[in-house]
Formats: sequence, structure tokens, C-alpha cells
Amino acid sequence: MNPDFTETQQLLQTTIRQYVEDEVPFDRVREHEQKGTADEKLWEGIANQGWLGIPLPEAVGGGDAGLVEAGIFVHELARRAAVVPSVEVMTSGIGLSRHADADESALLDGIVKGEAIVVPALLEAGDELGRIDAKVDATGKLHGEKHFVDYPDFATHHLVAA
Repeated sequence: MNPDFTETQQLLQTTIRQYVEDEVPFDRVREHEQKGTADEKLWEGIANQGWLGIPLPEAVGGGDAGLVEAGIFVHELARRAAVVPSVEVMTSGIGLSRHADADESALLDGIVKGEAIVVPALLEAGDELGRIDAKVDATGKLHGEKHFVDYPDFATHHLVAA
């Protein structure tokens, strides 16, 4: 196995790194950290670059790339301590693209465009990852409570285990 990045992966890394260094000053990172808010300006910028769709299927506007390319994106944002739900949205998008019905294509399209901010809401009050207390009743209404949801105020959707 060759652990070196391909030429395309190196270009992706360089491009994202330069963009983040140019667009995300540390004082803005500190401000968002202190306020507990997501960096909406950065979110809009990375959505405009098309990077949110890196690992998603081409059929929904994604880049049809792999987890390595998604990891490069996340790593470069983390190097700058960017306050955006990149990991949360990408993992939700990957899960939806692999396991959801075709009805979710509009949601995946929204993820690629940065309009749908889908974050996981998985942990129950009991703090056991495998335990699911949330239930769907006969009318299709979800009942339950989730804890430790990242970016709850910035998210437009929550991916819930029920």
C-alpha cells in the first residue's frame, strides 16, 4: 500500500489549505469559539467551492470522491480550528447517500450546496451509543430526546437514530 497522496489529492490539499489560510483569520475563529457559533461566512465559502460534496455521488452534484479526499478536506479545516460542522455534515451525507431511499436526493443536493446542514443526533440520555430510546409512533411522529448534538442552532436537519 502506498500511503502517499496522488497528484490530485495533493492539489486538493494545497487548494483547501491556501483557501482556509486566506479566508479564516484566527481572530474570527476565536470569536466564534467564544460565542459558541458556527462560522457562516466560511460555510458559505466552502459550499461555493463545492467541497461539501467531495464524498457524495455525482448524481446529486457531489464529487464522487472517496474518504481520503473527504479526510483531506476535514483535516485542512481542523488545522485552522475552523468552527463549521464539516465532519458532521459529511458523515451524515455519506450515510444518507449509502442507506436512504431515493427520496433523500433533494436533501443530498442541499448538503452539496451548503443549504442543508445535517448533523447526527444519536446519543441518548443514558450515554450509551448502542441504546436507542427514541421511538416513532403509529402516526409517524418521533418521540425522544437526544444529547450532545453538535451545532444544534446552525443545523437545518438532524439525522436521528430511532
